[in-house]
Amino acid sequence: MDRWYTATLLSLIIHQIDAAYWYEWDMFHVPGGIQGFLLFNVLAAGLLLHGYRQVVLATHQARRYAWLCGGIGALTALLHAGSAGFKVIQ
Repeated sequence: MDRWYTATLLSLIIHQIDAAYWYEWDMFHVPGGIQGFLLFNVLAAGLLLHGYRQVVLATHQARRYAWLCGGIGALTALLHAGSAGFKVIQ
């Protein structure tokens, strides 16, 4: 579980760096603009890093955080795949 969580979390972090480069808060009309984007990332990163700690320490909530991280990773991939497909059609 530790390796998969690490890989997913790293992918999400790299994605958010790329999202900042492409101004995704404008592309996806994120409420609050750059400030909303940054607030989301502070909250999401804090939650997922806390989850990583739970996984490493093998607490009773580790599996729940692993599912959360995986779900966020899958949702991010689906949103971007849908967005990429939509842009190609336009």
